[in-house]
Amino acid sequence: REPVRVAPPVKGSMWADLRAVWRLPGFMLISCAGALTGLAGYGLGAWSPSFLIRVHGLSLVEAGILLGVTGALGGILGAVIGGVLCDRLSQRDLRWQLWFPALGAFVSAPLMFAFVLWPESQAWSIGDFKVPAAMIFMFFGGIIAAFWIGPTYAAIQNLAPDRQRTQASALFLFMFNLVGLGLGPLVIGIASDALAPALGVESLRYAMAAGLTAVLFGGALFWRAAPLYRAHLLNSRA
Repeated sequence: REPVRVAPPVKGSMWADLRAVWRLPGFMLISCAGALTGLAGYGLGAWSPSFLIRVHGLSLVEAGILLGVTGALGGILGAVIGGVLCDRLSQRDLRWQLWFPALGAFVSAPLMFAFVLWPESQAWSIGDFKVPAAMIFMFFGGIIAAFWIGPTYAAIQNLAPDRQRTQASALFLFMFNLVGLGLGPLVIGIASDALAPALGVESLRYAMAAGLTAVLFGGALFWRAAPLYRAHLLNSRA
């Protein structure tokens, strides 16, 4: 059922609503954190097939199957587990709504660095199918990296007034996709090309590692936004 409205809709311009949403305590930090996390995630996702083919010597089919299975399972498990755990922790302290995505970013970063930097000589063969040992880090890193998804969108909905929730989600997604999807793959590709004369095929490995550092900055912004988020919600309920 349609929820009961606590106040009648207020007429106003879209730009006024977007400015009001952007000024919500912590919203700018959350949006920038999501954008940086997206930059690393989209960059890693876009270039992982080429990385497994060029560096680990996999075929296109092998790379596709491995990334498809680990990405799907990791993303689903991480989103569900992260949402459940964050919900329980947030009942004790509202700051966990953003602390949890921050911890997910900090913990997933070393695992993703291990995926990128792990020696290609370590692999298992299942018949004619090759499985690099680095995929273990990709799988578990993907689970933890997905912890931010549910809690972040929930935090945005909690921050925004009822009539501005759609604008808040749209503005966050605009930032997330503009920076993450728009710049993530591009920046890593440019860095790889720049490093290629000196590193050869290894240039993609180190370009991807450099792109992953954005996760750490994103986690720091999530952490910084947590007290602002908590203060705003407590003031709104007072």
